[in-house]
Amino acid sequence: MLFASLFLFIPFGGNDKCKWQQDFNTIFFFGVVVEKFLDSSQHSTPIVEVKDIKTGKIDTLDFFGDKSNVFLLINKLDTIYKTPGSNKVFLKNKNKVTTIGSVNFDCKN
Repeated sequence: MLFASLFLFIPFGGNDKCKWQQDFNTIFFFGVVVEKFLDSSQHSTPIVEVKDIKTGKIDTLDFFGDKSNVFLLINKLDTIYKTPGSNKVFLKNKNKVTTIGSVNFDCKN
């Protein structure tokens, strides 16, 4: 009986990946990268902290499970943005905008 109860709480990953992708696709950010690191307290989760251009608020982006390696292409002091409904992350440099990459959590839906 205890085994059956524990079995219900063990995540299997497929749904998690799709949830991570959906969550990432809905967010918006536009700001300057103030910090980029692997969070050793969270199994070396890739984290990027972005200071919002308008509000100054710090947004924390969690790239755990991303297969695209966008995290590796982002640098401290980059101005980056992403619009809702998309998985593409853009770099704004002066008047030029380039695509850094498309975040992919390997959702199989």
